[in-house]
Amino acid sequence: MADIRKLVWCTAATAVTMAVGARLNNAAVAGWYQPLPKAPFTPPDAVFPVVWSVIYVLIAASFYLALTAAPGKHEQAGVNGLFISQLLMHILWTFSFFYCGYIGFALLVVVALCALSVYTLRRFYAFSRAAAAFFVPCLVWLLFAVWLNAGFVYLNGLSANF
Repeated sequence: MADIRKLVWCTAATAVTMAVGARLNNAAVAGWYQPLPKAPFTPPDAVFPVVWSVIYVLIAASFYLALTAAPGKHEQAGVNGLFISQLLMHILWTFSFFYCGYIGFALLVVVALCALSVYTLRRFYAFSRAAAAFFVPCLVWLLFAVWLNAGFVYLNGLSANF
């Protein structure tokens, strides 16, 4: 039986994160980001919103499954803390990279986000293998984001000049 309150929480928090991220990166993608050289294998701009939409749906499902599978209030609070930390780190990366143009700092953020994601994956696996499986694409995409961000820093320096 679905826990509607937890489902709404996971969905709403993820949707807000998506909306904030989209708002923070729109001006940069249309402006300073376009003319600068990018890392090899950088996908076309149209790919990112599609992939991130799928990733965020999977994140919401993963967190919901972990939250409902966590056996006690202490474990559920831990899952919730990981959920909020993940979403805030996603916003911080978008803010750093696109909104501020601090691409060097954004690289540190995405590396930290990867480490947090590995920890999250391990914790979720302890509660629900399905939750962990839904989270794997996020970690894979974040590792790819590290490559793209590092390439961007290598080609353009620590801060975008806009």
